[in-house]
Amino acid sequence: MVIEAKEYNKTQEFKDDMKERDHIEPKNAEMKRFHGMARTRYWGLTNVNVQFIITAIVVNVKRAANVIGSVCYLKVC
Repeated sequence: MVIEAKEYNKTQEFKDDMKERDHIEPKNAEMKRFHGMARTRYWGLTNVNVQFIITAIVVNVKRAANVIGSVCYLKVC
């Protein structure tokens, strides 16, 4: 099993997966540190899934607000 993992780490597919992971990991870390995903508030897979979806929506709206706020509209930057 370890040998298979080491061989997979040398493939282009692994490199592509890691490039995608670089974009996702900071978002997951933000949800864990600042939005309560380290320990869920509810029990049960359905309730935890709903909490995760709502948290993801909040993080995405927050990021969108930051992007919109950083763009200069009708003013000199």
